[in-house]
Amino acid sequence: MTTTTSTVNTLKLDSANAPFSDAAVWLKEGWGLFKKAPFKLFLLMTLFAIVPGLVQLLPAPTGLTVSKWLAPMLMATVWPLLFNLNNQQGFSFKHNATWAKWGRVAVWSVVGILLALVQFAVGSALIGSEQLSVLLSGQFVDVERWRVGVMFVSIVPVNMLLMFVVPLLLLNNASLSDAVKGGITTALKVIKPLSMLCLINMLVTFTAPYSLLPMLLVGPVLACTYFCAYNRLFK
Repeated sequence: MTTTTSTVNTLKLDSANAPFSDAAVWLKEGWGLFKKAPFKLFLLMTLFAIVPGLVQLLPAPTGLTVSKWLAPMLMATVWPLLFNLNNQQGFSFKHNATWAKWGRVAVWSVVGILLALVQFAVGSALIGSEQLSVLLSGQFVDVERWRVGVMFVSIVPVNMLLMFVVPLLLLNNASLSDAVKGGITTALKVIKPLSMLCLINMLVTFTAPYSLLPMLLVGPVLACTYFCAYNRLFK
């Protein structure tokens, strides 16, 4: 896989040529990658789930806004790590990512704030704006958990569609416009297998209000699966 090119080489295929079964291939490879450092990946992903939550407890609206920007920034660091792990270079964040690359990722991470606004709109419709405000402040709210689960799930399909943007920025050195165009175009071309991963992600995300354990356990495996999908699609 090229890490220095400034262009994006997307797949030249029709969506009909990307069968649902490709998801099983990506999952198998993702599980194999995860097994190279299961405990480290689990601890890292747990930390990356906790930190934005702690930042969100800061006075509003600063804490909430920064947390929604910080979450995708933290997750972006996982891509170089998985690249190294996949290429037998150990559990390391070291990569030839420049300040320019990370600057583009920082700009792109603003999308996390925009998606949060969509999520909040859904949450407001489901549980009410007052209760949502209390929930976001970290206080207990007596609300049906399935409603919170639906709010969490609401942005998963969009996140899946945008999944390849960050690795294209960091690993392929693509411009922001090329990464967005190439990432979305390829995601649509492999929409069948990607939709299977999306369903798994949605199921795990929906369970979060009931228990964080499924997300913490399955999340690292899914991250490895996404990398393996990227590795196959952008060589």
